[in-house]
Amino acid sequence: MDSLTPTKGWSLAAGKKKKKKMRLFDANNDGRLSVNELIRMFDDFFESHLQEDDIHSVLSFVNLPLDDAGMISIQDFVRADTASIRRFLLQLLRDNPSKLSRHSRMAWINIQTQQSKDDVDLLESIERRVAQLTQLPKSVVSGDMEMQIVHYSPNFTNKDGTRGGGGGGHYTAHFDSLSPTIDVPCCHTTKGRPPCRPCRLATILYNLSDGDGDVAGGHTAFPLSGKTQEECSVEAVEAWKISAASRESSYCASTGPGLRVEPQLGQAVLWYNHNLITADDLGKGVLGELDRSTLHAGCPSWVARDALTDGSSSLWNGISGKWIANHWISDVDQGQQRGSGFP
Repeated sequence: MDSLTPTKGWSLAAGKKKKKKMRLFDANNDGRLSVNELIRMFDDFFESHLQEDDIHSVLSFVNLPLDDAGMISIQDFVRADTASIRRFLLQLLRDNPSKLSRHSRMAWINIQTQQSKDDVDLLESIERRVAQLTQLPKSVVSGDMEMQIVHYSPNFTNKDGTRGGGGGGHYTAHFDSLSPTIDVPCCHTTKGRPPCRPCRLATILYNLSDGDGDVAGGHTAFPLSGKTQEECSVEAVEAWKISAASRESSYCASTGPGLRVEPQLGQAVLWYNHNLITADDLGKGVLGELDRSTLHAGCPSWVARDALTDGSSSLWNGISGKWIANHWISDVDQGQQRGSGFP
């Protein structure tokens, strides 16, 4: 399944509906959107990861200028040729997959649907080892025991180390869970039917391929690792997401901030997505407030190539991109919106 599935209702929204949606991104409710607010809006509608230059290109394409304050009114935007904006952005994303928030292929493995005894035994063995690692009851670890297998296709770099571009796989900085203060059911209780939110107590990421240092990339980056609670406030994280450091994915560089984990075949990386519950949270499940320092990204992986005498290219280091499996441990009460503690 390809992750290029943008435009969540964009083309279907009539004028009034578009206005209503756009106002969600108008932080100060002045009826105008800044470039940063437009970036957030397009990112939400198109699952993109745009930069300021992209916004200027879009507006120029439909002859929609910013005012002297660098803003555009919602009214003017709705009156513009939004169908052309949609076509422009879709083409931009097809031509430049690096501008997608996520570019990968994935499949799901569920222990309940496996036909082979060997496959079931393997997944049950993983369950036992995870229970031992986390010290959580097996009933909590297993849940539906659904794993997501992900392949990030490689970018290309020249043999001399210079990068040649391309449409390599990646996943920009994101959370695996959402705050329990968001008043919608957990997705694992609705079989994914919206509206819902992911309620993931913990993430275990299994690396199914080897890295090769900074040459091959493919690291998992935690750009806010080590930050204080104040530095990871909702406002601070939202501001960081729109910053140049985030937009340019500089956290994937060896000199980037936070923590980078180089992929190693057979490696498991565990983190908890939520803080410990407080006295005020008792009776509301095991999910405390979201730990925003768990913001993480799947960095692009690289394959080197060498130019042949006929002008074509051949791969020379044999790395076929990045393979991982995601195993999420959900809130313990599988039957309710909020859990009621460990069974």
